[in-house]
Amino acid sequence: GNAAGAVVGQSVPVTNFRSAGSPQGPSLAAPSPSLAVLQAVVSPEEHSDAAGAVVRDVEIDTLDLAHGAFAGLIMAEASAALETHFGRRLGEASLEVQMFVQVGRALQARHYLAAQRQRTRTYDAVRRVLETVDLLAFPTTICAPPRPDEYVLDVGGVERTAMEAIAWLTWLANFTGLPAISVPCGFTGAGLPIGLQLAGRAFADADVLTLAHAYQQRTDWHRRRPPA
Repeated sequence: GNAAGAVVGQSVPVTNFRSAGSPQGPSLAAPSPSLAVLQAVVSPEEHSDAAGAVVRDVEIDTLDLAHGAFAGLIMAEASAALETHFGRRLGEASLEVQMFVQVGRALQARHYLAAQRQRTRTYDAVRRVLETVDLLAFPTTICAPPRPDEYVLDVGGVERTAMEAIAWLTWLANFTGLPAISVPCGFTGAGLPIGLQLAGRAFADADVLTLAHAYQQRTDWHRRRPPA
């Protein structure tokens, strides 16, 4: 786990980035569940001259409970929005849309309120971590981009829906409302693009954009195209 964290430090250039309280540049933290994936998506040799970042592993409390709460909120709010949009034509919607509506209907007000309380606890936990580091760095997804006809994916021996796998690491910024960005950082062995996600403190959008820009000044992944 620590080795993967060190890899990130060498791979994220911060030469043009300054952060209050961190004179040598920002510190980047990778939530523990993502470290193995980070080691696979970021090459330490390619940007070994990148300097100024202090990298360390962090743990965010309550994430296990938070993911379930986020799923509940998504189902409830998507159900309300989709049912209004489709109305009596819901039967014409995709199976996935119909599932969202049906599950959302089953959720009660007490479930929704419990999820909102968990959202506050998770925000506070992430805020505490971001008092010790400037940004969080982790993969954008836990899998390579799926084909349009791939609805179920095998991720580390666990079957997940394509939507679930794609959103598995992006939900935290959505749940807490913190600024985040994804930048291209490489390709899989099959030539599919991989993203690096950066998330920052509330209202620190400029910090997130500055580091993302600095990364793209040192790399050309965003200019490359996957093979046809």
